[in-house]
Amino acid sequence: MKQKNYIRSGLKSVQLHIRKGERGLLVFAGDVTPIDVMCHLPAVAEDKDIPYCFTPSRADLGTAMGVKRGTLTLLIREHEDYQELFDEIKEEIHTLPIPTI
Repeated sequence: MKQKNYIRSGLKSVQLHIRKGERGLLVFAGDVTPIDVMCHLPAVAEDKDIPYCFTPSRADLGTAMGVKRGTLTLLIREHEDYQELFDEIKEEIHTLPIPTI
């Protein structure tokens, strides 16, 4: 990806930039252990009206970024080069069903 500063990866980086007011799409890995390290982030995302979704594994997020190492979470910021796709995905995330146990 050419726009390196438009993807924030890793728990600390994502938390920091959300706290600083950055917005975008938030993607969480579903296989995080212990879950306590990130279980507060969906509530923070809802409070700040940031759309979020879950993927099955950390490896999936790493592969999507083009790296071999997985990551717990991604924050994808808006950019004019992919604005149309960004808006489409944002709408898709809003239509996803709420996960139930």
